[in-house]
Amino acid sequence: MALYKRTAGGSWWTRFAVRGRTIRVSCRTSDKRLAEEYETALRNRYWRQEQLGERVHFWREAVIRYSREATWRPSTRTRNEYALTFFSRIERVPVAAINADVARAARDFVEQTQATSSANRIMAVFRGVLRACVRWGWLTHCPPVPMTYVAEREPVWLDTKQCERLITELPAHLRAPVLFSVLSGLRMANVRDLTWDRVDLERAHAWVPSSHYKTRRAHGVALSATAIALLKSLPRAGGRVFTYRNRGISGTFNTKAFRKALKRAGLVGVRWHDLRHTFASWLASRGASDRVLQAMGGWTSPRMPARYSHLRSDELRPWAEALSTFAGTALNIAVAPVVKKSRKNSVPGRGLEPPTRALRMRCSTS
Repeated sequence: MALYKRTAGGSWWTRFAVRGRTIRVSCRTSDKRLAEEYETALRNRYWRQEQLGERVHFWREAVIRYSREATWRPSTRTRNEYALTFFSRIERVPVAAINADVARAARDFVEQTQATSSANRIMAVFRGVLRACVRWGWLTHCPPVPMTYVAEREPVWLDTKQCERLITELPAHLRAPVLFSVLSGLRMANVRDLTWDRVDLERAHAWVPSSHYKTRRAHGVALSATAIALLKSLPRAGGRVFTYRNRGISGTFNTKAFRKALKRAGLVGVRWHDLRHTFASWLASRGASDRVLQAMGGWTSPRMPARYSHLRSDELRPWAEALSTFAGTALNIAVAPVVKKSRKNSVPGRGLEPPTRALRMRCSTS
């Protein structure tokens, strides 16, 4: 057995040659007996490949095919390709050798540098590659990939006064994008990448192509009079609608200047995406139906409007008052004092349970 250790007390490694190519893989265990079993199974797999024509697929091969076949948006592709770099240590490991222990070790490695939510997103990409291997027939089943529960964040949305206070504290180049995000409900990337050729001020209409939208469907935006006035006030320095120093903004709007403005406005904890919650909540408070919300927000699922639209208790009070017309009589009954019946003039024997009454009758006759 060609087993060895790189460091004292570390994991065992195996090394052997197949058709002149050296295979060097970690056994992921410090137990020599388990390492020997792993090496034997690995050698058998390569033997079946050579003698029976069974092909061994490696992790690197799976990553290349998965990235090639995936239909990601440009921003999503950048994020997912970065997530796959965390697993470069197993690029020469056969896909069939990736089990629950390997997935657990990968999770532990990711958590060394990433927060829980970020680790979940990275491991979701790892799980996506394994599930694709099942579809391709490279794996019989997907091993369990550990995920850590993260408590859902409480919904946050702004009222009109908070929105005005935020815009007042923002630097000049961020005021228009913030207000347009509230008026259109577009995500940050769609607002940043909006170009003038996708805006029709005469028809009061803007659109986002399917290649740039999250749902992979082209999304049209109805522009209000306020939104049109805002767009007309912007200079047309280039292709982008929202610019900084006459150049398109290529990064993120969630900058240090934005966070400092939130702090000055007393809105600590608010994210840029909460402007989309604000958009849906303002529409819901004006009586927009779920179908209208779904269309204006560009959601494909009818459940999303309920997730993004929120109503404050003062906005629900008129509906609560509408119940008073039905509960007037019940209120009088509920607040009326309870009168207890007196037992002084009650007839003996009445109201007793049958066995007790029969017992008293036998006692009186005896």
